[in-house]
Amino acid sequence: MQIFQFEQATGQEITLFGSEGFVLSRLARPSAQAVVSVAHLLPNSVIGRHQAIGDQLFLVVWGAGSVSGEAGEEVPIIAGQAVLWGDGEWHETRTVGGLTAVIIEAPTINLAE
Repeated sequence: MQIFQFEQATGQEITLFGSEGFVLSRLARPSAQAVVSVAHLLPNSVIGRHQAIGDQLFLVVWGAGSVSGEAGEEVPIIAGQAVLWGDGEWHETRTVGGLTAVIIEAPTINLAE
């Protein structure tokens, strides 16, 4: 057994794509092409609009915000919800009150039925 921490203090601030208030904690690399991370978004923050490299599953575990996909239309998202962006899809995440999400990135993500 191995216990480790992934709170905001252990992460790295990300400012790419005009992101603000975004801290990323890398958790695991289940395979050579897959990454699992935790996104910490402070109040009034944004993960700037960018293209997904492979599929990206964004699971909100705390807080609330809004997400947009290719069309740029913002859709509310709360804890307990997730969004899947496809390879190459332009997307963005915003929050007023802050949120925490687990991010899984891989060439292909098949959702459970």
